[in-house]
Amino acid sequence: MAAHADAPDDRVLNDPALDDPVAFFGSIANGPWADPGDAGNRLARAIVRLTNRALDVDAPQAEIEQLAGELEAMTATIAERRATRYRPQDLPVGHKVRPNATGKHPLAGPVNPTAPPIVLRHEADRAYGDVTYDLRFEGLPGLVQGGFIAAAFDLILGQAVALSGTGGMTGSLSVRYVSPTPLYEPLQYASWFDRVEGRKTFAKGALTVAETGRLCAEAEAVFIAPRTGPPAVE
Repeated sequence: MAAHADAPDDRVLNDPALDDPVAFFGSIANGPWADPGDAGNRLARAIVRLTNRALDVDAPQAEIEQLAGELEAMTATIAERRATRYRPQDLPVGHKVRPNATGKHPLAGPVNPTAPPIVLRHEADRAYGDVTYDLRFEGLPGLVQGGFIAAAFDLILGQAVALSGTGGMTGSLSVRYVSPTPLYEPLQYASWFDRVEGRKTFAKGALTVAETGRLCAEAEAVFIAPRTGPPAVE
């Protein structure tokens, strides 16, 4: 008899990616959805272009009216419903967390039109995120809104914790904004494991302008492992 779809599977429980932080990281950062030719990737980029046009104060009203009518007609049959970006095979198994390997992450998902998206990579035990923020993330004129900067730090510091072989959920996140963070310029997040104190894992990070190295912000975070054991950090 076939196993129930929701039942633990020994092949899943013994998947090396659940215990190998580098494999786990790779599952999040890479996949067929990262290919610009992927249908989901193409759809997301088209939606991004539309969103930026909608936010552009110089966009002609006649063009906005036309786009609105065309999109309303195109999407009229799409019903709203509660959904999730996780497949059944991405759901936690026991106390082990599966990587979000669908490309739909809200910050690092190439097929998520709300994502910047941040391109994740790592060197040894340091995690990096390369990103260029566009109009969707503007706060003060020409600058990135601080909340988006903090959200990205939560992701990037969590990846450094995962690469260290520990894990947990964000307990606290502290961000110090050092200088204005520009839109439309390549930026780089960097993060590194700091220390462990019991169930708490500490990490630090920095955000710089890629070309000049100018420091825009720095952050510290504490990730707390549940009492049942540390899960990998998504």
